[in-house]
Amino acid sequence: NSVMNDSDAAMMDEKKDHGGDGDGRGEDGGSSAALRPVFLGNLSHGCTPGGLKDMFEKPPIPIEAPGNGINPNAPFPVDRVDLKRGFAFVFLEDCSDEAQRSRTHEFVNKINGM
Repeated sequence: NSVMNDSDAAMMDEKKDHGGDGDGRGEDGGSSAALRPVFLGNLSHGCTPGGLKDMFEKPPIPIEAPGNGINPNAPFPVDRVDLKRGFAFVFLEDCSDEAQRSRTHEFVNKINGM
């Protein structure tokens, strides 16, 4: 399967929807822990939204976030899954901090190509 973050078009949509410049910063210029949807491609036709959600909420591989004490097997909470024919977008809940965001990016990178 192919996994990657959504394209720059999402940044354009974010700018349009939220009035920002799409750089992931809040109105006060601070960093945001919001994540863009994760694109999953080349999925089998038997794939279900529940199966994709389980992959994030019950990760098959432990991912540590150095120095913050997060359980390496902690779930990546899913907001929703938009499954189409052969591909999906997984929308994750916003991260509570930068350590969790880094851990989430690490997980997405590890599952790339699974």
